[in-house]
Amino acid sequence: MLRRSRLKAIGVGVLALFGLLYLVTRPRGATNTAQQHVPSGQPPAVIVTVMDETGRYSKAHLDLVKENRKLYAEKWGT
Repeated sequence: MLRRSRLKAIGVGVLALFGLLYLVTRPRGATNTAQQHVPSGQPPAVIVTVMDETGRYSKAHLDLVKENRKLYAEKWGT
């Protein structure tokens, strides 16, 4: 008869083996399903950017971030 601690070790090993088999044999496209989804219609979107103007970042960097957000909004029509 096996001791309880040995049964736990065997159980953890079997669980790890099944987890490894899942990672190796799962379909490759399953990880990118969220990236491939395109919503229908014109969903509302909000871009929120918090600027830290306490001097931690240079003004030139903050201006680049602001310009980037404006270009993004123009590109995607928001």
